[in-house]
Amino acid sequence: MKIAIVGCGLAGMSSYLALRKFLPGDHEVTIYESHAPEPGRDPLADDLDSSKGVAPQGGVIGISANGMRVLHSLDPAIHATIKQRGFAYETIRLRSSSGFDLAVESRSQREDDSTMIMARQITWGTLREAIPDDDVVIRKVLKVTKRGQSGNSKPLISFADGGSAEFDLVVGADGVHSTVRKQFFGAQGADYSAVFSAYRPTKDDSLTWWSLYETKEPPSKKEVPREFVSTMLQNMYGDWKEENVQEVLKKATAPFIYPIWTVPELPTWGDGGVVLVGDAAHAMTPDIGQGTSQAFEDSEALGLILGRALQQKDIPEATAVDLTVKGLYECRLPRLTKIKHLNAEAQTHSGRRNFWVQKLIFFCIWIMPSFTWLRDMIYGSGHRTDEILFGWDADAEARKVVEKSRAF
Repeated sequence: MKIAIVGCGLAGMSSYLALRKFLPGDHEVTIYESHAPEPGRDPLADDLDSSKGVAPQGGVIGISANGMRVLHSLDPAIHATIKQRGFAYETIRLRSSSGFDLAVESRSQREDDSTMIMARQITWGTLREAIPDDDVVIRKVLKVTKRGQSGNSKPLISFADGGSAEFDLVVGADGVHSTVRKQFFGAQGADYSAVFSAYRPTKDDSLTWWSLYETKEPPSKKEVPREFVSTMLQNMYGDWKEENVQEVLKKATAPFIYPIWTVPELPTWGDGGVVLVGDAAHAMTPDIGQGTSQAFEDSEALGLILGRALQQKDIPEATAVDLTVKGLYECRLPRLTKIKHLNAEAQTHSGRRNFWVQKLIFFCIWIMPSFTWLRDMIYGSGHRTDEILFGWDADAEARKVVEKSRAF
């Protein structure tokens, strides 16, 4: 098979690794990226000290336990390197603005379930090290035509340099503003959600903090001077009695502004040999911290389903591709819907409240760890965040997809 991956981000590279690992036989897999790396730039360089007011790629990301398990499945060496280069986020402490401890919770009950915190660029560089240079081509994709759309027997990519090429499968992993999605679904674009502000004082410091706040319109680079952001954050948190917050406000000097974009639920992730993964298919807000991990899960499921489908000797390659495109959407959508519900719950409890409502929310947060029956009564006995986030078995889901197709 000849496979093209559009986008050399985390979703694109993990898709490459998954296809290389799980597909039987030898196949041609190429990543197409529109942006060339800066000459002489270390791919592992942490770019968090950039002086730009707006940074479109993000600064620090979290890879949850489920995402780490995907990396281990794809390549244990990558998993080990990420653990070495990142910081294990094992507990979370919730405090009120007055400094009162509301809750201290472990992020997981299992030893291997630590969330790793690290710079996105370092994560990118770690995956990039595992991919041969010859398999990453700097070439801008202008248009993707699905199989049969214009009489073509295979998906067709048209490039900005005037060339074109046919593939058996095209994977759109080109992010929230996906060219593949726009071509495939027309005007179905991304929705502006909020603004995410992150601070990191210097490259060698180990403290990273961020604040989430809303604006009516997304900011442009010219509209977000540092002084404005610093003043706004002082207005938001200046009266907090928590000493750590005040210390950060005094010392942090390098703000970053990240507009948050989401993708509305799509009726499908592909057709005719074209499929979307990661943010191109389902970009979500960072409330749950699952964006990277869900992209990794997409990639693993893509590789497993296609690999199992190709093992069926009586199924033509084009049929195996169609089965994979349809099956990926059907097995991943229910899980993503549950996770987005967690996002909605988190957003419901965010924002400014009047004094007494705020105190009631704080009380509930404080008392719930001691009264699990109260939590179950409010959220329902089936609500278990850990089960929703970490109970995914990609291999079992891939098996179900292929077995279901064989039943018809």
